[in-house]
Amino acid sequence: MTDRIVLSGFVAEAYWQLFSHWAISGNYQLFNYSDDNQKVTATVASWLTLKMKNPHLAAYSYYVYEDFDKIYMSSLPYWTPDKLSTSSVGLNVKQPVSKFAQIEAGYGVTRQQGINSNNFNGGVTFNFTDFDILYLSYLKTGSKVYHSKNFIVSFVHRF
Repeated sequence: MTDRIVLSGFVAEAYWQLFSHWAISGNYQLFNYSDDNQKVTATVASWLTLKMKNPHLAAYSYYVYEDFDKIYMSSLPYWTPDKLSTSSVGLNVKQPVSKFAQIEAGYGVTRQQGINSNNFNGGVTFNFTDFDILYLSYLKTGSKVYHSKNFIVSFVHRF
């Protein structure tokens, strides 16, 4: 962003393993922008494991609500969803390739403000220890209304 807009905010997330094959989660994000804008995102998701052994196969569904206080109709300096609803269902597969690494891929169908689209994801996970994990992933979500393509690198250390 050429306008050097800075974000600050917080994320709250809850995960509940209801049964050995079924889990649900919720995520709430509130971000303040340095141009006095504010974005709220709320997500509810569910995972159903279809196959536990390799490859691991799971079905997922989610609903996301996104809204900004200020709406920029021209999409400048950035696109601002106005009460945008997105729902998706899909399949995700994970396959270990070694004791320390696994690959993952997924596909889903998405409905966003009445428009149908596709989601894709792929990634590699490296388990250095039981507590240190590196994720490399690609994620394409959304539709012609609002979409994103993300390359993500994240490191997790569990305490």
